[in-house]
Amino acid sequence: MNPTRSSASSWQTVIRWVAIGCVVLGIGLRLWAIDHNILWHDEVLTAVSAAGHRLPVLQAREFANKLVTQPELVAYLGPKGQPWHTVFASVIGNPEHPPLYYLLTRFWMECFGSSALALRSLPTIFGLAVFPALYWVCWELTRSPLVGWVAMALVALSPFHVLYGREVREYSLWAALLLVLGALLLRALRLAGRAANWGDRVRAWWPYSLVLALGLYTSLLTVYVSVGQGLYVLWLDRGRLGWRVRSLILAGLAGGLLFLPWALVLLNHWEAARQLTAWMTAYEEPRIQVFRRLVIQVLRGFTDWVPVGAGWWGAGLFCAIALGVLIWLQRQFPLRVSGWVLTLTLVSTSLLVIPDLFDGGLRSISTRYWTPTYLGLQIALAILIAQSLTQGQTLRRSLAAIGASLLLTISLNGSWQLITATTNWAKGISVSLPAFAEQINAAANPLVIADGFGYRVGNTIALALRLRPNVPFYLVSDFRQVNPGDLQLLKTAIGQMTPPISDLYVLNLMPPFREAIEAELKGQIQPLGGDNMAWLDRLQLPSPIAAQKPMPLNSNLEQFKL
Repeated sequence: MNPTRSSASSWQTVIRWVAIGCVVLGIGLRLWAIDHNILWHDEVLTAVSAAGHRLPVLQAREFANKLVTQPELVAYLGPKGQPWHTVFASVIGNPEHPPLYYLLTRFWMECFGSSALALRSLPTIFGLAVFPALYWVCWELTRSPLVGWVAMALVALSPFHVLYGREVREYSLWAALLLVLGALLLRALRLAGRAANWGDRVRAWWPYSLVLALGLYTSLLTVYVSVGQGLYVLWLDRGRLGWRVRSLILAGLAGGLLFLPWALVLLNHWEAARQLTAWMTAYEEPRIQVFRRLVIQVLRGFTDWVPVGAGWWGAGLFCAIALGVLIWLQRQFPLRVSGWVLTLTLVSTSLLVIPDLFDGGLRSISTRYWTPTYLGLQIALAILIAQSLTQGQTLRRSLAAIGASLLLTISLNGSWQLITATTNWAKGISVSLPAFAEQINAAANPLVIADGFGYRVGNTIALALRLRPNVPFYLVSDFRQVNPGDLQLLKTAIGQMTPPISDLYVLNLMPPFREAIEAELKGQIQPLGGDNMAWLDRLQLPSPIAAQKPMPLNSNLEQFKL
């Protein structure tokens, strides 16, 4: 027996069983205590839109200088009798987010309810669909089952994929669709290359057009991925308008035609989309900060670690290794393989990163926008690891085994840290809310004051989800536009509470409301901490205000009577 062949066969068996174990672990990570992490601002607004509630209507109805119960706020995560067509009306208010995921979520709500567990189970299913899609694309790319197994192991334990496989957002669906789209492109090129007539070519390309449209209806960033695929096919045709390029153009036009209805919606509401995405260019970061952010983003696909101090050298080394893997792939594999991986990894993200390097913008700050890059890097690493373990010399096999084990261990640790914490870096503007909820829930009879300006609507509902059902809210439209009459309404509401409130908390207290409380209500404000997007204060009012003789409550506060 050939010892080299026997050794390779042994490694193939080991790889397969290790990969199966990693996939099982990955499934467990995605399903474990799926409702443990905070349902944060973006998830809340996704659920609100899918339920068919328009944000301006919610703001006008509830944030209107009145007392609102916790169950009344939480109820906006469900349809509350809203008909299906209201989903479109709601999503049109944010036209930069196409409607497919919202419609699927609405269907899911109708079947299973709108609890955090129910809402997050849908993206978890899409996250699990990434595994067969990844195996398929690796098979189309390399015809090697081992590459597919290694790629699934890397993605199974990746903190990024675990995180977005548990979040009420469209990005686990998008990842699955991107992989299917890539596999269908490779399939179409393979089948069309030996097609006898136009009918055969149409049959080869129509699935690609359909999934391209589905990708566009999930995320507009699919446009950038399709640009990369166009460059890949142009690369295959050596820069000429060959049959591959012509076929892809026709298939892309067919997919674009299917997307035309939402493209028209986007054009008609272009100004709204521009305003809602203005944050990407509203700030100018120092270029060194942009570079640091890019390094952190590359790490996010494999670890939850954020470098500090000397740790930046290690982070830089990891990025250098990732770049080295791509260079190795380009030199060792034919263009059909290396070109596909390189364009997936580099093109779509570069279209976000390069403008940021010029103007210091924030286009590339959202980790979820790096989905194509992570998938490309993980496939490139899978090719390297699979080849090194089965075809390399003893030293190369040992280094590959050690490197793969270390990478999987780091990824597993990062994923575990993410799912066991109540909050994490991905919760953005809601990262401090669990600590606020713990503080408020410890009070005997608290009242929370919040306003509905901008992102604070979503944060208020996210906070309500972590509070006891008997914690009431007093909601105003905007802390920056209060008047004496608003303060009198607040004073009256506080005096009417039964039982009397024991603690009064204010979420995101801002001037002139802060000054008005201090001057008019003679209250003392105690900061309790937070971050630059969400902070909490405790308000201590003079005892006569809180000790007024209770008056009858309105109907929606009857549950607070003892």
